[in-house]
Amino acid sequence: WEGKMQQISRYSSQPGTGLNAAVSYDYTNKRVRVREFAEDGSLEDLYDVLYLYNVGKQYNVTLKTNECTQSALTGPFIEFGIPKDARFVGTANVGPVNIPDEHAVIISFEGETKDEGARYFGHVTSPDCIPVVNGYYSDRTGFVLSQF
Repeated sequence: WEGKMQQISRYSSQPGTGLNAAVSYDYTNKRVRVREFAEDGSLEDLYDVLYLYNVGKQYNVTLKTNECTQSALTGPFIEFGIPKDARFVGTANVGPVNIPDEHAVIISFEGETKDEGARYFGHVTSPDCIPVVNGYYSDRTGFVLSQF
């Protein structure tokens, strides 16, 4: 799927960073493309990043200079949807339920990954499972909040 994302990361060793991005997400092949506008202090740069989790590589293009670098992936693949081991938390309606087609049913879930013990939560629409909000915390990544 493709969409827009606002992401805030809080790492224990650095101040919070944020980005607004257009995202292309391929769960089946574990690929994510992020065309971002990132703010780092007073500097502003545009990046186009391709994360290939299936082969463990990442490609970064700095759009101002058109410079491309390749590196090994260091972060985990974060699912934007309901992971298989997630626990159901509840449902809610967003918007006026008494007006047809003016509300969305939201499913809430939470869980913990088996591989690194990371904790996560999320909210997706029902029945289409379109992500609304995802939160992820591990010792390696710190807290990452993604809003769609």
